[in-house]
Parts: sequence; C-alpha cells; structure tokens
Amino acid sequence: MKKVTKALNIKDSTLNILKDCFSNEKEVDEFIHNKMIKAFKTYLLVGGMSEAVSSYVKDGDYNKIFQIHKKIVFFLFYCCRFVAITMILLF
Repeated sequence: MKKVTKALNIKDSTLNILKDCFSNEKEVDEFIHNKMIKAFKTYLLVGGMSEAVSSYVKDGDYNKIFQIHKKIVFFLFYCCRFVAITMILLF
C-alpha cells in the first residue's frame, strides 16, 4: 500500500494524521477518508508489485497492469512447477 500512496502523491503528513486518528480512536476527516478509500481501491486493482505500480504511475492503463499481473502469475506458476518436479526427481 505504501508504494501506491506514494504513486498517488499522498503525503506522509496525511498518513501520520491517519495513524494519529487510529491510535487515539478519533474520527478521520471526510476528505482524508475519501482520499484513502480511493487509494485503497487503486491498491486492490494495481497491487503492490513495483512493475505494476510503475506502469500505473506512467500511464494509468489498467489493461497494461493486468498484463503485468498475468506475466508475474505465470512466472510464479512455472517456478513452482519446476521446484515440484525437481523435488520429485531428487527424492
């Protein structure tokens, strides 16, 4: 989430206000609340992977971001498959 807040230019002072409100069980200002909800929704779509966040900052094209996600998932799938096959062959 930290990468996305930086990408959306949410200042550390805003995050400190949120921390203070949470620690002291105070209500968050509506403007800050709405800004953070937008950031959270963006985080849900973009994720925290550096390549995806960089792509979002560059042009905000969700189709490109989803292609990056797909590439990463396929890479992880094949890595896990390789490790599983290697383990079977070794043991």
